[in-house]
Amino acid sequence: MTICQSYQPGSTLHVALCRLAATALAACLCMSASHASAQATQEAQPQGAAPQQQETEGTITERQFKDWTVRCGRQSEQGPQVCEMQQQQTDNEGRTVMAVAVGRVPQTSDLGLLIMLPLGILLPAGVSLQIDSGAEVPLQVDRCERQGCRVEMLLEPDLLNRLKAGSKATVFFEAIDPQGERQRLGVPISLLGFTAALNEVTS
Repeated sequence: MTICQSYQPGSTLHVALCRLAATALAACLCMSASHASAQATQEAQPQGAAPQQQETEGTITERQFKDWTVRCGRQSEQGPQVCEMQQQQTDNEGRTVMAVAVGRVPQTSDLGLLIMLPLGILLPAGVSLQIDSGAEVPLQVDRCERQGCRVEMLLEPDLLNRLKAGSKATVFFEAIDPQGERQRLGVPISLLGFTAALNEVTS
């Protein structure tokens, strides 16, 4: 069951989940607004296949590494190339319910993680990240905007190594269901292709 299917159509949270905008990903990692609006849909590559490359509007280059898309572009013709790796979780109608991106923090060599969550989550309950069956790592929600609630953090070496070695991560949070009851939800993130995509971003 997808996350949108677990809510009655028309509920506030259902609408927030099914309309979550993914374009804020590129903006957080300092891609220009025109770059962020360029979209391309590609099939995930089978294991061992060479990644596809595609030129999109705004001189963005996209490459697919299994379940991760690497997007590279420039804010100006003379500016440095900026790359990020993205993944979006969608419902059965293709609408984004959560989005995640990894890229270099501007003007540093540090790697940052951005997770866009839907509006309507219970902030006091907190958000956490679990890699495979390991212990949950608490995440801090920095702020909530019209696009959704943002988790922004530096990827410390230990967490980064666990992501590279894992096969699946899950983001947990709580929300109120249409009956007024608290419900804990877990949205999966595939880690297939994570290391290859990360190598492309950091090369």
